Amino acid sequence: MPFTLNGFGTKFYGKRDYAADGSYVTTKWITALYVPLVPVGSYRVLPVGQGTNLGIHRSQNYQVMAVPLCWDQVWNIYMIAAPIVVLFSWFVWWAVKKDRARDELHAQMQAAGAEIEAQQAATEKLESGCVEMLKGSGPAVKVVKQDLHDRCAPLIPAVDAYTAKVERMQKIIADALSGTTLPENEKSALNTYQTIWNIRRHEADETRQIALCLQDVTRDCYAGLAPIGKAMDAEDKQACALLATVNQKCE
Repeated sequence: MPFTLNGFGTKFYGKRDYAADGSYVTTKWITALYVPLVPVGSYRVLPVGQGTNLGIHRSQNYQVMAVPLCWDQVWNIYMIAAPIVVLFSWFVWWAVKKDRARDELHAQMQAAGAEIEAQQAATEKLESGCVEMLKGSGPAVKVVKQDLHDRCAPLIPAVDAYTAKVERMQKIIADALSGTTLPENEKSALNTYQTIWNIRRHEADETRQIALCLQDVTRDCYAGLAPIGKAMDAEDKQACALLATVNQKCE
């Protein structure tokens, strides 16, 4: 007898050539999610007794007599089932595509984030060496210009390298946001991350501005460093607040 569990198993589909006793010809199919896939054979059946339908399990007793495979019935059922199979296959393909796209995005962001983190560490080390000479030195005129130049000049290409890696991350996020495979909640998180990286990108520009000033320091540019520092502190607090909204800690 046909037996299905959660739509998987075997099931009779189709009714034709009714007889006076109430029997009819049907075809037994192998099913997946109740969709007929492979015909096993055709039978003249007469339902006997009360069938069971428990939601996940269905069964029915029959008096059964095998008959030649009814190709007309098979064809008709395939014509009905084929669009269902195609639609089901499309949904499976779309779900797999979304999962793969999400996994690929996460891998790209993780790789880009690791590159940014490494470059940020190298940049911060150079930045520390550049600005430490100013601590406790008083006015900029008391700082040996050549020493400042030697310490601060390498910071500029380091900041440029950091900026390039941030821009790569921004492009990864922008490409993901332009697609249609991500749910709205993930797009919202990506928009937040994009805002954070915009802030980090602007902070890099400000760091570069500081380095350019210090490698060839003048009174005028030195006087403008304090406002830049205050702006960077405010931007850093803003970025940290945004990170908290996506359950990330600010380091």
